[in-house]
Amino acid sequence: MSGTTRRSFLRLSGVAVAPLAVSHGADQQHSHGGWDGVETPTARTLHDVVHIEEGAVAVGAGGVVLDRTADDWTLVTDSGPSGNGNNLRGVAATAGGERVWVAGASGAVGEYDPASGSVTDRTAPDGVTTTFTDIAVAGPAGDATVYLVDASGHVIVSEQNGQAGTWTRATPGSGAAIAGIAASASATFLVDENDAVFKTTDGETWDELETPAFDETLTDIAMRSAETVVLAGDSGAIVVGSDGEWERGVGGGRSAP
Repeated sequence: MSGTTRRSFLRLSGVAVAPLAVSHGADQQHSHGGWDGVETPTARTLHDVVHIEEGAVAVGAGGVVLDRTADDWTLVTDSGPSGNGNNLRGVAATAGGERVWVAGASGAVGEYDPASGSVTDRTAPDGVTTTFTDIAVAGPAGDATVYLVDASGHVIVSEQNGQAGTWTRATPGSGAAIAGIAASASATFLVDENDAVFKTTDGETWDELETPAFDETLTDIAMRSAETVVLAGDSGAIVVGSDGEWERGVGGGRSAP
């Protein structure tokens, strides 16, 4: 099987809320100032990771999907949901982590069931084969709202768990590539490569938020609640916004690992 030699992965020690904080006794290889290196069964670049109740799921180049359990990282697939080997750029979990959605190049989309280990291929939703840059999911397994974003500024949304014929499409901003998206049951936020931040509460109408001028390119977005947004910059900066107030800092008082 190609691409299955081992690769180091970073885990933040003792911080349960961090996406990479998979505190399940992984073999520690080396330390990076609070980050522990662990081994994974792939040599490919990993692009995104999501924390779920049972561990974590990571995705990356060539369609690799890894699942972290109490014992170790395991390989779910090394060729993506369709088997075509398209790069995967984003991963997101439903409420409770019962399903994990992945997305990436050439319209790659899949729904992974950690309990059974099965992957349902939902590639090219309603014929869309663009490169998806990120994915967000809100709601429970089987009844989730799924948000896909791409390099042309589009948001593609299904409120019916990604079923065929249920996807709608919008362009919130100027068409700049969307760097990241994050969703909850009550609100969804995204950031594009023009550092514009948008919010929706209905999945259809996107409002641009008033934000300060950022000194660097924003590369990702996360949520701590429906109204608290965390943005990541390209030099380790973290910008937190709540009710129109924004604060800028550097994660952990240091540059990103």
